Amino acid sequence: MNNRHIILHTSRRYTPTIIACIFVFFICASCNQNDTQNITFTPCTPMPEQRAAAAVATYNNMAYIYGGRAKTHSEIKGDFWQYDPQKDSWTKLKQPPLKARTGAVAIATDSLIYIGLGFNGQVYNDSSYLRDWWQYNPLTEEWKQLQSYPTHETAAPSVFLHEDNIYVAFGFYDSFEYELYRYNILNNNWSKVTESTCNFLAETVATSINGRSFAGTNGYWNEFNHFTEKWERRNGFTSKGNWVSSTLIQHNDHIYILGGREWTATASRTEIIQYDIHNDKWRLIGHLPKDAGKENAIGFTINGIAYYGLGEEMGKTSDKLYKITFN
Repeated sequence: MNNRHIILHTSRRYTPTIIACIFVFFICASCNQNDTQNITFTPCTPMPEQRAAAAVATYNNMAYIYGGRAKTHSEIKGDFWQYDPQKDSWTKLKQPPLKARTGAVAIATDSLIYIGLGFNGQVYNDSSYLRDWWQYNPLTEEWKQLQSYPTHETAAPSVFLHEDNIYVAFGFYDSFEYELYRYNILNNNWSKVTESTCNFLAETVATSINGRSFAGTNGYWNEFNHFTEKWERRNGFTSKGNWVSSTLIQHNDHIYILGGREWTATASRTEIIQYDIHNDKWRLIGHLPKDAGKENAIGFTINGIAYYGLGEEMGKTSDKLYKITFN
């Protein structure tokens, strides 16, 4: 066989493989590009203190951040901060009359902020799971204690608002909370809404968007039907694994879950996934910045701009805050 035949033979033998490799390369390159091109993080002024597992609510174009852990799990805070996105500045507010705590919930109406629940103390100790519920007036800086939460499943629950009611779900005490409780703002009272069919959920995220309410994790995603007062299962992002301690951001008609940690793992997740409420579909759109806290972070949206920050990774808390641009 002469050299020409050797070249032709070799070409015929390996050309399909080469073409296949080139095809796979372009597919992978395309996937990687789509994975990172839709979201940009711009650093803001860091919080004056490191913080993880804090509660956040927004009112009048300001973010209010309460409690959480500082540098260690044992350093639990009860302070109250305001972040002004227009000035990109932090202000420490008057000390609240609440016991310091981690994993509390906070949510705002048109005129007031509600904060409470959470954990401070020894695991499985009844008194460590805090049931107190408070109203804060940002205009007068006054606090008012309201009716306490009905159960002790108050560690890291989820909260969402619908009309004149605040809903709390999936807190933890000595077991997973299967029930959903509703706080009526006008009557200042709690009531059990339903026994949840969303078993084995903890450290979830939740929100209401366009009159609809969602709660869960990346693997177990549910919508609460306000007409039937029952949970309805929706598509999860994956059937493998379950991320807890994630952060939720609501932007336009989409819900975003950022980071977290697999239930049985120690390493944090870096993925950012987007949920389309109209099509009940998820997609991966990017990853968190290298220096950002990956779990137990905060997320909020003000004037159509989303923010993400604080949190922790492998036990190390963060003070960083980022403004997010969806391209």
